[in-house]
Amino acid sequence: MEDIKTKEFSENRVNHLIDSISVLLNKAHVRNFQKWPVLGQYVWPNYYIGNTYSEEVNHLKSWIDSRFAYLDKVWEIKTEVEDSTNYTQLLPNPTADLLTISFAKKVPKDLTISLYDTNGSSFVVPIIDLDENQINLDLSNLPTGLFILRMSYPESSSYYKIVKI
Repeated sequence: MEDIKTKEFSENRVNHLIDSISVLLNKAHVRNFQKWPVLGQYVWPNYYIGNTYSEEVNHLKSWIDSRFAYLDKVWEIKTEVEDSTNYTQLLPNPTADLLTISFAKKVPKDLTISLYDTNGSSFVVPIIDLDENQINLDLSNLPTGLFILRMSYPESSSYYKIVKI
């Protein structure tokens, strides 16, 4: 995920894209605000009131930066977790094809693994290698995106975010 934040979704690149589109809309925004004089006016449900087009563009950049910071916090991807099921590592995450789940002790015999996308659709994920302390899952046939990995035991379930790149 860090790789995406330093390339495609870096602050400089996103701001450059916004500035580029703003320049493309240079004549159109003038006509827009002549037809609908809303600059400096409250328009429901927007809470921000910009007095100029450039103030609106700068507010958009600021809002996107704040949203990225919020998503980084909410969608934090943990690769090491201690819980009652002895789960220890889930690597690499993000991953392109192979996901390894390592356990501090032995792989529990009563473990069930399920994978879901953000819409709730389930996916069959082949186990390509299983030994005493780890499981390797083949994610190569999955589309890119965010997935939820569910590890179920008779007494509980644990959920983990997986990013497929």
